[in-house]
Amino acid sequence: MPASDPDISRPNASTAPYSELDSSRGRPGRPAMPPRYLWAALITAAVIVYGSLNPFDFYAGRGGNPVLFLLAHWRTPAQSPAGFVANIVLYLPLGLFIGLAGSDRHRASRVVLAAGLTSLALCVSVELVQFYDWGRQTTLTDVYLNVLGGALGGWIATRIPARLRQPVGDLRQPGVWALLAAFGVIELYPFVPTLNTGWYADALSSLWRHPHIDPLGLARETLRWLVAACLFGQLIGARRTRVLLPIIMLVVFCAQIVMLNIWLSITEWTGALIALALWLGLATQPRQRRAGVIAAALALVLLAEHLLPWHEQSGAPLGSVFGFADVDGLSPIATARHVIAHFYAAGALVWLTAIAGVGRWRAAVGTAMFFLGLALIQTRDAGHPPGLTDTLLAVLAGVLFIGAGDRDEPV
Repeated sequence: MPASDPDISRPNASTAPYSELDSSRGRPGRPAMPPRYLWAALITAAVIVYGSLNPFDFYAGRGGNPVLFLLAHWRTPAQSPAGFVANIVLYLPLGLFIGLAGSDRHRASRVVLAAGLTSLALCVSVELVQFYDWGRQTTLTDVYLNVLGGALGGWIATRIPARLRQPVGDLRQPGVWALLAAFGVIELYPFVPTLNTGWYADALSSLWRHPHIDPLGLARETLRWLVAACLFGQLIGARRTRVLLPIIMLVVFCAQIVMLNIWLSITEWTGALIALALWLGLATQPRQRRAGVIAAALALVLLAEHLLPWHEQSGAPLGSVFGFADVDGLSPIATARHVIAHFYAAGALVWLTAIAGVGRWRAAVGTAMFFLGLALIQTRDAGHPPGLTDTLLAVLAGVLFIGAGDRDEPV
């Protein structure tokens, strides 16, 4: 663990490599199974189930036994090249995390076997459920490739050097994870991948079919990615994030290509590249200064988003501040996406302000008052309906960070 990284504290029972700690007492002893890899495997399994069954259009119209139907389709339908690759890649992360969880305790052959059997159990279960899912196919040709992907992931885990397998940092920070989950929803919702290669071409072509870059949108996307970099930096250290951030960007970029109803935006990805360039410099700065600079920039962008362009009006009733006009008329899904995006912005401002040295309570109260002030100003702006949404989300974020006990000091 490099001592030069300002965001990495001295090793202790919460941050020392798991191979140096007894699993029950945090003492030197037999290598323990890193629980974070088990959690990662569970989350990966949940993502696989969601993607395999979405939109959950179940019906009871198909007759017969699902097990016999699955066994009967042991070689049909034939896999397309895209399906061949996708079915292997889909289960590879699951096998990788299972392998990482057990690679320090078991022989490589057992790790690969465990990854393969776990993948087998999950994919067979999914295939049997898909028997009752409209538009899904139940076939063993998927199972072969899924198990291969899981076993391959387990094998890769055994090939990773031991020093790289050891978890770093402190991931027990629910508030940070909540913001990262919101970031994932913003970037990838509705999480429905497709094997239609024609869609991939359409998604990529949207980058140059709409080349206009909106300045305010560019600033927003740059700050969104900078905040994400800060969040990952809080978990594993800012300097490590300089290596991790380009990988995350590549994964999100590829994921957006294969997700239905997501179009690549030249504004977003220009902002992402700017954020990467800025982070390479910011990661070397003291943590409080870095958080303060990003918090100030985020506040300016939020101020511009809430007030520009300005359309003067005589003044709406002050009571309108206590409504939710910003989500009026939206569908439930659109409302959820709107609220999650605003939670990310409000929560990030609370968190960054607290990290900058203000403290959690004052950061939460200050951010809530900031948004309440914007809502009051918006009563004179015909183009931006006032509301309490952002104010309440700032309070919620403050309660989350205070109640969850997230660390204020670097990991």
